[in-house]
Amino acid sequence: MTVMAAGKLSPTELSRIGDLLRDAADEFANHSYNDFSCRATAENKVIFIAIARWQAGQPSGDPDPTWIENIERVQTGNGKIVSFDNWAMGYFAQRCGALAKGTASEPALSPAELGMIAAVLDLMAEFREIELKDRNVTVDYTLSAADENKQFIAAVIRHEGCDGWQDRVAEAMQSDTEIAVPEHWVMRYFSDRCRELTA
Repeated sequence: MTVMAAGKLSPTELSRIGDLLRDAADEFANHSYNDFSCRATAENKVIFIAIARWQAGQPSGDPDPTWIENIERVQTGNGKIVSFDNWAMGYFAQRCGALAKGTASEPALSPAELGMIAAVLDLMAEFREIELKDRNVTVDYTLSAADENKQFIAAVIRHEGCDGWQDRVAEAMQSDTEIAVPEHWVMRYFSDRCRELTA
């Protein structure tokens, strides 16, 4: 079952996506393999160069200019450009955070950016699913029982469509304590929200 919010991402959604991406950037920086690649369209190359420039300015960033030179060198069209997933997560975390705060100078996310955010959210969800399968580790996403949070968690549960989802929705809506779902459900929900907006 797939039920999601409609329309552009709200400030709350942008803030939540940014928080997920920020936490994952720190986590994925410690992974031994973390390439992130996509087709070398003109727009994608501009975004990857922005990612490289952003990370170069971070305290632990790599200012090596060859990162940008290598992106510029790839022929636009069928070529592939490569960066790192934690760089992309960190870059888009700050983009989403600035938009959530209503920063006037921050341009809206383009369809290409939304597609990349969806792709890194997919990577994050897949990693959580591997942890669950191989190590029986589940990371929960927990919110207070505010009405807005209940509506959001209910939407995530409906989107996931797990066995007994109706009962889980009812439980969440009636809760007067913290409510939680597996974090990878939230990642998949937001991945599909972003992907839907690329059309």
